[in-house]
Amino acid sequence: LLRSKFLHDLGPTLPAPSAAAILTGIETLSLRVAKAQDNVLALTRALAAHPAVATVHHPSEHTHPDHALAARDFPAGTGCVFSFDLVDPAAVPQLVDSLQLFALAANIGDTRSLVVHPAAMTHCRLNASQLATAGIKAGTLRISVGLEDAADLVADLLGALDALGAAS
Repeated sequence: LLRSKFLHDLGPTLPAPSAAAILTGIETLSLRVAKAQDNVLALTRALAAHPAVATVHHPSEHTHPDHALAARDFPAGTGCVFSFDLVDPAAVPQLVDSLQLFALAANIGDTRSLVVHPAAMTHCRLNASQLATAGIKAGTLRISVGLEDAADLVADLLGALDALGAAS
């Protein structure tokens, strides 16, 4: 009776370990976001300089149309998700298969770095016109950057990109 009375009046409560995990997550969120932002900057800079990459889409890039707006409104960074286009769209499967640290997954915001091919996964039901309107090309890959070491992430992506050139 006592339990049902409190459940009725107060609602369900989290188990102590779950509450502790949520609290730890909240307390460390700013550190995790800052680490992911540092990783994004390292990756976008490295990718922008690679000959197999046609375009990097992230507001931190000076070539992005919203760079000035993002720098003004978000001086600490603009998030851990970005995309890039390969020069050769046919190379997408080989690139994704060559990655060691990036998991192929459609979700975002994980502590692990993830890669997705939007045209074949998250946006696969769109026709060619709709994909073009959404800015998604056959060679577009989306990256959700995690908390791994930035140098390791850059080495993994550049190694996979370099392998494309060696294979052709």
